[in-house]
Amino acid sequence: MTYQISFRKKILKIKQKEGISFEEISKKLGISKSAIFRWSKKIEPQKQRYRKWSKIDAIELKKDIEKYPDSYCYERAECLGVSATGIRDAQYRLGITYKKTLNHPKADQEKRSTFCQARDVLEKEGKSIVYIDESGFAHDMPRTHGYSLKGQRCHGKHDWGAKGRTIVNFQPVSSRNEEPMCTN
Repeated sequence: MTYQISFRKKILKIKQKEGISFEEISKKLGISKSAIFRWSKKIEPQKQRYRKWSKIDAIELKKDIEKYPDSYCYERAECLGVSATGIRDAQYRLGITYKKTLNHPKADQEKRSTFCQARDVLEKEGKSIVYIDESGFAHDMPRTHGYSLKGQRCHGKHDWGAKGRTIVNFQPVSSRNEEPMCTN
């Protein structure tokens, strides 16, 4: 809680008028001794906390963010040997924000161009294109968000250990022990 400047001035006037110590005025009014001492040095409240970063090197953190923009705070904290909260606070102080990445980590522009050309040829020939999807889940979900400086775009860079896909086979069977309707 911040005390008003007028209140601070009254406390200091009482101390000076009665000629008592910081400890005595502190006990008398129930305000901490250190607060009254600080007021005697500087009456205005401090707007921001100017304190040196204790564990996180700002240059090292910036390099890590440039190298791995889509790593999570807890991963970056493990790498730098600090807490995830400390990383978040440091990123805020550096003006680094969390935003959506623009490129999929496995995107290959050359393969996409080849696919688009082949698709255009088939469409010109009047052939229909059918897209088939499998049921399953990916072990290597791409990171869709990352960190970068305010006003700059974020591009994901890592594959993050692609492991493949697990395909789920669905074989519904009726209650009368008939043949499965769908098999793979």
